[in-house]
Amino acid sequence: MSETAVIFDLGRVLLEWFPERAIEQALPASQVPAFFERVGFFAWNAKLDAGGSFAEAEQELVARFPGDREAILAYRRNFDLTVPGYVPGTPALIDTLRQHGVRIGALSNWSGETFAGVRHRFAVLGWFDALVISGIDAVLKPDPASFALACERLGVEPADAVFIDDSVVNVAAAQAFGLTALLFTGAERLRVDLAALGLPVPTSLDAVGSESAS
Repeated sequence: MSETAVIFDLGRVLLEWFPERAIEQALPASQVPAFFERVGFFAWNAKLDAGGSFAEAEQELVARFPGDREAILAYRRNFDLTVPGYVPGTPALIDTLRQHGVRIGALSNWSGETFAGVRHRFAVLGWFDALVISGIDAVLKPDPASFALACERLGVEPADAVFIDDSVVNVAAAQAFGLTALLFTGAERLRVDLAALGLPVPTSLDAVGSESAS
């Protein structure tokens, strides 16, 4: 085994993320997709991930879409609802890796403001040897600088690390940077992929209480 570190994305890899659940506190669920499209929600959220102020971003969006004011404000007000728990199986993989001496990092596009509120809720976030959060560190995936910073904080060369993300774009960028990169589609597939690289993983996720880390 040459890999000495594994770097995880957070949203939809370690932690579930359902942004619609926050907006559903202000709108019927059937209207949320149209709201997302109308206001350009995901592009707006990317600006927050880059370190933008929530208060300023909300004011700007409300000014453009005054009729959507309550739905816009509902995202931050109800953010905890968007991250209800762990992606099943991923905590068990992280726990096994770290118990075998593999260095563990996290690299996530996430607003510093909302990450601060979530960090204390999930014990696994305290297991990482290094964290790179875009809204705090002012560097977004797929910028190569984000991968460089994660490797620097872990004290490893890109050739000695594996990066895991649910975004095809980010996986391709990580590969171009020199990391071994895996597309996340579920914990069981990831378990098989990590085992194929010679990394220590559970023989089965079924027998592991992976959600006991909350």
